[in-house]
Amino acid sequence: MLVPTTAEHFCEFTFKMDVLVNGVRTPMKLDNNGKPFRLNALIEKTDKKRDDLTRIDVTAYDVLYVHTENDVNRRRPGGSRWDPAAYERAYDDYLSILRDE
Repeated sequence: MLVPTTAEHFCEFTFKMDVLVNGVRTPMKLDNNGKPFRLNALIEKTDKKRDDLTRIDVTAYDVLYVHTENDVNRRRPGGSRWDPAAYERAYDDYLSILRDE
């Protein structure tokens, strides 16, 4: 089993290995249909109001796609596109409402 991970924000990779079949060693390249695999890590930050809470720093991204239950149920590819700063404000407003309840 191959399990790629990254501590950074982004990497691309292909696997190169030797496969042994019936005693014959054959080099093999495993990729994503001729392109490298891509892996993203979430960029995190500490919540402004709670030092013990870590959140995803959505403002660090150029574009944000948000998947909701409706997106999944309707099989809407890509989810809803948001401006990261606008999403951050909307999410903060939502958390404020929850804290006030």
